[in-house]
Amino acid sequence: MKLKMQTISGPVIIDSNEVTQFYPDHESGGELTAVEYFTDEGRCTTRVRHSFYQVAEALASAWHVDDASKRNRRG
Repeated sequence: MKLKMQTISGPVIIDSNEVTQFYPDHESGGELTAVEYFTDEGRCTTRVRHSFYQVAEALASAWHVDDASKRNRRG
């Protein structure tokens, strides 16, 4: 599932299936969350304007929806 997240320079679309890890950004004092993911160009790290818990909840929801749709396709 594609998620639209806000960065300092504007919105970014991140595919939840491409996320490798996410963590509170210590350089910002925890105000931002760093999200690492893969793109066609390789590995990318983006700092988003969402709390760690907001990112965790959004990713968990997206992964749950993706898993449910895969199960439904299998029959």
